Amino acid sequence: MLNRIAATYESEVNRSVKTMVSLTEPVLILFIGGILVLMVFSILLPIFNIDMFAR
Repeated sequence: MLNRIAATYESEVNRSVKTMVSLTEPVLILFIGGILVLMVFSILLPIFNIDMFAR
């Protein structure tokens, strides 16, 4: 009896965890992508500014 209850709760928890992971994964990918874009711009912007002053 208790084994069935434990199995039921375990499957509910597993389903909830899978749902949370599937929802947070795309958000995390977008967040990390945004950080990478900011880093690239922060590196390239000074280079372009130096190039503009050199002309």
